[in-house]
Amino acid sequence: MERCRGSTGPGGPRSDTPVVRGHWNARACRIMFQEPKIERVMSRDDIIQRIRARAEAVKAFGATALYIYGSRARGDGRTDSDLDVFVDFDPSRFSYVELVGLEDMLSRELELKVQLGTHDALHPLMKSRIEREAIRVL
Repeated sequence: MERCRGSTGPGGPRSDTPVVRGHWNARACRIMFQEPKIERVMSRDDIIQRIRARAEAVKAFGATALYIYGSRARGDGRTDSDLDVFVDFDPSRFSYVELVGLEDMLSRELELKVQLGTHDALHPLMKSRIEREAIRVL
């Protein structure tokens, strides 16, 4: 028999409440009183540095310039925020296959969900705002 550590308030398990392993109270105690998982949001500078470290790989996909924008570029991204990216490219070396490959490579390298598009494909109503806030990385 173990005892639940901590208190959940009125009516909840208290430190003096015995719990039996396998009983729902034991599971509740483990869930309620575990240390919270703290995830650090990767900073804009860290993102830029990691992309620049892979510049040759990015260019191998046919990208001639790479920009980040959105919440992570502004520095107010959360742990669940994706990274918004658009690229300029050499049309003779760039296709949908390269676009998907580049998006996958960036997602793996940064350990983030990446939304990758091309400069030409930016939505016309949002294009000027995106261009104003975009940060050129490569």
